[in-house]
Amino acid sequence: MISSLVQNGKLQIKVFNKIVDLEHPDVLNGIKKSNPYQIHWNNVPDYYHPKVFFEMAKLCSAPKDTVHYLYSMNWIQTCLGSHILDYNVKERQKLYDVANIIIDEAYGLFGLKEYLVSPPFTNPINIASIPCHEKWKKEWCEKFFA
Repeated sequence: MISSLVQNGKLQIKVFNKIVDLEHPDVLNGIKKSNPYQIHWNNVPDYYHPKVFFEMAKLCSAPKDTVHYLYSMNWIQTCLGSHILDYNVKERQKLYDVANIIIDEAYGLFGLKEYLVSPPFTNPINIASIPCHEKWKKEWCEKFFA
């Protein structure tokens, strides 16, 4: 499907192997000139202050309606309470139990209970941090997008 879109000229994929920062305005301008409909940043925002990142994103954007996608892997480092290790041992066990309930409910909601193991095979820290993330993600987003 994607290959046929590319072959028919309906989809362009541009890969840049350049430094994207405010010190390289030629790169930012080159992205802007390509009139991007979408820009996928991955976790690039983890490496910049939000104000710097948003300035770069604006400079890369087309004159109208560029959609930006991003995520942060490091947000838990700046938001106390968002990681299981921010809590004492007794609270950790409670959070782990709550996380398993959340996982079971999600499996049921999507009809996956009979196909997936609960809890999933992963580091218990990943499971136990689920309720922490739910509790603190909004606060982090408000600070990041302020």
